[in-house]
Amino acid sequence: MSFRCIQYLRPLFAALIPLALFGACSFGDSYGDCGLYLHFTYEYNMAAADASREIDRIDLLVFDADGTYLFTETAGREELGRTDYTLPLHERLSPGTYMFLVWGGLSDDFRLSDVRSATADLQPGKTRLEDVRLTLTRVAQGVCDAELHPVWYAAPRTIAYDPGAGRRTHTIDLMKDTNRFRISLTEEGTSRADASSGGRSPYTFEIVSAGHEAYDADNRPVGADSVSFLPYRISGDLSGAAGELNTMRLLEDVPCRLVVRSVYDPDNILWSRDLIGLLEQTRPSGIALLQEYLDRQDEWTLFFNYKGDAFSGTFVALSVTINGWTIWFQGSDL
Repeated sequence: MSFRCIQYLRPLFAALIPLALFGACSFGDSYGDCGLYLHFTYEYNMAAADASREIDRIDLLVFDADGTYLFTETAGREELGRTDYTLPLHERLSPGTYMFLVWGGLSDDFRLSDVRSATADLQPGKTRLEDVRLTLTRVAQGVCDAELHPVWYAAPRTIAYDPGAGRRTHTIDLMKDTNRFRISLTEEGTSRADASSGGRSPYTFEIVSAGHEAYDADNRPVGADSVSFLPYRISGDLSGAAGELNTMRLLEDVPCRLVVRSVYDPDNILWSRDLIGLLEQTRPSGIALLQEYLDRQDEWTLFFNYKGDAFSGTFVALSVTINGWTIWFQGSDL
């Protein structure tokens, strides 16, 4: 090939290099359309239908291939409300492999932090994936009686970014980490009037769990203490009580108890049961794994119908209806 021919072809080769890098894109696409995008869904629920419109915020933590924190990208309600919204990342990424950790719905009820940082803030270039914590801020002296803003989670995902591969959209499916319990206690038969009661319910209830004030990057509770989740809304009369409370993610291998007390003697526990064991009895046959059931179901309705005496601190019989399934307790089962 002659020197003159090489000179002629050199501009052509230079023009073809970008096309080779972004060859998977059409000629009508811009540079931005040829990058890396993430699409968020929330299908891990009992309906197995995308309910991502419930999520009003996304916090995407980006790590390098070794698990060192780089930066956070955030999308709010306006962006997430767009049909088929995707979060572009290529403008901040060079070619390589990255890890992505996602939480959705973060609010003042929660804080993301670095457990090893003196300031607790995430530090680019220093914070490690295993040191990231999601902390529940509404716990005071081991008690949470606040209505929590729902929060979602997606496990760390490793994705390789190659600009030459064209436009690539990866779907991140989230799961809900918060649960809402509606609990009602009703005495069988007629209610008893007692002027000394002041018209209040004779019962209180709570869900006690271990370590649920903090979760790690694997969505496991790692808090140091137990947390008692109490109703943020409660009503009642002399024959019973009804209320709503929130908990964080329930795990089959982490202790969690449902406790009923008498208001006349709060130190006296009227009834206490392993909550996970109770919920397991209501698992649908179509869901093979208990943990999957606990993660998909986020709304729980528990109706207690009892025979007993809050004044003497005893239940003689009890039935619990959980999301339509009834379990009976009496005698030694209590």
